[in-house]
Amino acid sequence: AALPSGSLKHRLARSLFMYALATGQLRENMTIVEASSGSTAISEAWFARRLGLSYISVVAKSTAKEKIEAIESLGGECVLVESTAKIYDKCEEIVKELNEKAKLQPAC
Repeated sequence: AALPSGSLKHRLARSLFMYALATGQLRENMTIVEASSGSTAISEAWFARRLGLSYISVVAKSTAKEKIEAIESLGGECVLVESTAKIYDKCEEIVKELNEKAKLQPAC
């Protein structure tokens, strides 16, 4: 049977999301930032869209165009870095920016 996200990593991503939701690590209005451009990222973008969450995948510029297009077609955003060595630093930078932005938002 075909997997809804079209990715072989659909079950892994489902488990990651379910665990994060069950433990309160993933909540409404959060942005998911991932250092992946493969099948897992495609599935995670699919789940994020289903949950109404923003999804950012940090990928090397050398990533296959088809992978980037697949992530973006599912509502994800790809942030390109020069090399794989810079992916984790860029993820941390994005998370820090998102956290700072969240602190500036008025509480409802």
